[in-house]
Amino acid sequence: DLITGLRPLHGFGGNHAAFRSYRGVSTEAKRQSVVVARVSGVYAGTALALNAVLAAAVTLTAGWLAFRGRINIGELVMAVGLAQFIMEPLKLFSEMPKYVMIARASAERMALVLTAPPVTTPGAERPDRGGDLEVDCVRHGALRKVRFRVRAGEFVAVAAYQPRAAADLAAVLALNVPPDAYEGTVRIGGRDLADLAVEGVREHLLVNPYDGEIFAGTLRSNIDPSGTSSTVPAAVEASMLTDVVALHREGLDYAVRDRGANLSGGQRQRLSLARALAADTDVLVLRDPTTAVDAVTEQLIARGVAKLRRDRTTLVITSSPALLDAADRVLVLDEGVITAEDTHRNLLATDEAYCLAVTR
Repeated sequence: DLITGLRPLHGFGGNHAAFRSYRGVSTEAKRQSVVVARVSGVYAGTALALNAVLAAAVTLTAGWLAFRGRINIGELVMAVGLAQFIMEPLKLFSEMPKYVMIARASAERMALVLTAPPVTTPGAERPDRGGDLEVDCVRHGALRKVRFRVRAGEFVAVAAYQPRAAADLAAVLALNVPPDAYEGTVRIGGRDLADLAVEGVREHLLVNPYDGEIFAGTLRSNIDPSGTSSTVPAAVEASMLTDVVALHREGLDYAVRDRGANLSGGQRQRLSLARALAADTDVLVLRDPTTAVDAVTEQLIARGVAKLRRDRTTLVITSSPALLDAADRVLVLDEGVITAEDTHRNLLATDEAYCLAVTR
């Protein structure tokens, strides 16, 4: 993580503080590892010594009895062989406390998750397809009575001047914040989010996170994890992932490492966008889907997303001029409220603050 964030750390001068913090944490981890290794070594050595003492005691005792003529040679061989036979089970038995401790720690973590009270009690209804997305007087975090509506089939962009407000809006729409934890109402197809089943909302509304996780597998398995999407080629083209696919002989079957370690930041972002588009949900919310790509690619992505999502409800939280221009209308989110609403070009011509915020 430190290496991945090295460029941002250099950007705001936090690299030296990060290095000092990493050194402190690493030193403490090394100290604890040495303590654990010493204890484990003592325990393993003691167990091995006891097994060796047992084997030696059996062998010497049997040898002494054979020397005194109380047992014959066959019985001596049998006694020594039996001692060697039972050493392995005894060794495994001596390691049981270690496995018990590991299992207990894991069980405690599982119990913590299983006994956690539910964050909220979801409803049982399911939203109707083709409905509007409505945010009505929502107050949460940096949001101050945000109110807007995205009509069915509309492509709307939200230009959030404060990143915190963008994150809070995305969290509310993604159900990361339970409906009873904020004021106001979010409606899908005229139904309150609090009355809907979580599974139904997930099928109807997809909020693609800013830092979408990339999994070990292939490009194809990351784009279409279920293997049921029929829009993978269109999603790859719209997200401008075509160059990544064409770069490798395996194409969509190109192997991807855990967290996309063998992909660049822009490639990971486009892969996450392709996955969101391939899901082909009724309502799609994207948050800053093009921050890691160049201006030309950003323009092509904006056109591709607008084309692929035509007649599908789409909300993009972004400061990208290309995506703002591709939207049917732009909502300006400033200081937690919607302060303006118009097309991108009209806002550029009439709103100086908007022009300063989104032009590059």
